[in-house]
Amino acid sequence: MALTRGDLEGEVGRFLGWGRSGATGSAAADIDAIVDRGLRQFYYPGVLPNEAAVHEWSFLKPVATIVTNGPYSTGTIEVVSGVVTLTTGTFPSWAAEGTLSVATEDYDIATRDSGSQITLVDTSVNIASGTSYVLRHDELALPANFGGIAGPMTYSRESQEHEIRIVGESYIRVLRQDQGQIDDAPVYAAVRPIAGSTYGNSFELLLWPSPDKSYRIQYKYNVEVTAGSAIYGGPMHDETIMASCLAIAELYAPEKSNRHRELYKDRLAASVMLDRQATAIEYFGQNLDNSDEPVLIRRNLRYATYTNNSGTVYPS
Repeated sequence: MALTRGDLEGEVGRFLGWGRSGATGSAAADIDAIVDRGLRQFYYPGVLPNEAAVHEWSFLKPVATIVTNGPYSTGTIEVVSGVVTLTTGTFPSWAAEGTLSVATEDYDIATRDSGSQITLVDTSVNIASGTSYVLRHDELALPANFGGIAGPMTYSRESQEHEIRIVGESYIRVLRQDQGQIDDAPVYAAVRPIAGSTYGNSFELLLWPSPDKSYRIQYKYNVEVTAGSAIYGGPMHDETIMASCLAIAELYAPEKSNRHRELYKDRLAASVMLDRQATAIEYFGQNLDNSDEPVLIRRNLRYATYTNNSGTVYPS
């Protein structure tokens, strides 16, 4: 029952009289463009009648999990023109997502070349052999289809859910400069665009403090639909997607009727209703003042200050 891009192209080709397969040249290019436009029309619809805003699909806001690692400092290093060589130990698989700390200096990592070698972004760095270091997992890759944070970022600690506060990237840099690198549970996070990374996406997550151990961080994000992506929505929306593509095809063949454009309007309204029903809230909880709830629920008290186990108070 799952709809594929080939199904959409076949129906569009048949509708325009080019057959379900075998279209070449400009005909194939037209089919490809029509399907792209039809998908965009469905994923990012206009405002429906009697609605105040556009509908945002729940299936384009999935919940993802990102796992941190504690710091790694086995062995010693030497750095020559930004190439870091490790003696004893093995750089972890996440090294390209880390920050290399040497004394009071921090260096961003461009690539993990092997278990004993990484390359820094700054290739002018030189550090003598036998130098101690700390590799921190505080710049984590986000999904390739990441298009922005869409909800709270949380993790479990001591049987409670804690929220990581989303701040600007510059705020993380200021904290690292003023407070130094601290290994503890993350309190702040920022999303930063990156280019030329070896792990294939264009955004990363910066954390502060640097994780002192493994945390399973969960968050909801907006999916950025790209060329070649799977068809999102599932069987309950497939007929709406098909109608959207055929409605665009009718624009390429004005001599044909407008039946698919009318059908798409009806199908879109039905899909919006189904999507709302699938994510409807059935239980709102007891009518309490939340004074005994964890900080995640008491949002007015969210991280006014944060104190770690040693008594250090971090800024709000």
